[in-house]
Amino acid sequence: MSMKRVWYSKTNRVSGYLIVVFSWTMYLVFAAFPDKRDPAGILLPFEIFFPIAFLSWLFFIRPELVATERLIIIRNPLVQTKIPWAAVLRFDSRGKYLEVVTADRPYVAYGTEIANISLLRKQTANDRSASELNGLREAGREREPDEARVERGLFVPGPRVLIGPAVVLAAGFLFYYT
Repeated sequence: MSMKRVWYSKTNRVSGYLIVVFSWTMYLVFAAFPDKRDPAGILLPFEIFFPIAFLSWLFFIRPELVATERLIIIRNPLVQTKIPWAAVLRFDSRGKYLEVVTADRPYVAYGTEIANISLLRKQTANDRSASELNGLREAGREREPDEARVERGLFVPGPRVLIGPAVVLAAGFLFYYT
């Protein structure tokens, strides 16, 4: 049985989806009701609303922390870090973000950001997440020792990420040219 748990900021994710939906809706409105005298046509709404949607996805929707049987994956906006369980010393939740502490250095999971006002509570969502992750780490002590090498790589979006924007772009062209 494979284990996979995901942690992310619900507030950031909801805000990100709202911004993406608003941006795509505005693009479609401008495509459906164009100003035919405007020489920019459909290009200007595309240049305005698609970067907003992409940046919203990149900074609000994509970041998360994933725990599998073999490793921890931190998906930050531009970098993805894979940390084997053997390299993890502890999970720290003292600040706004959850940190995965290794012997070399701590790695910050930006996807677990909590609101500043949440820091006033006795126990934050990150405290609960760190407690659960530390429990998983302790429970997995009898795992086979993996190579404790941390892998960091630049994030490149895959083809699944492009399906939604491609559909909206195609709908905009259909609205504009019909």
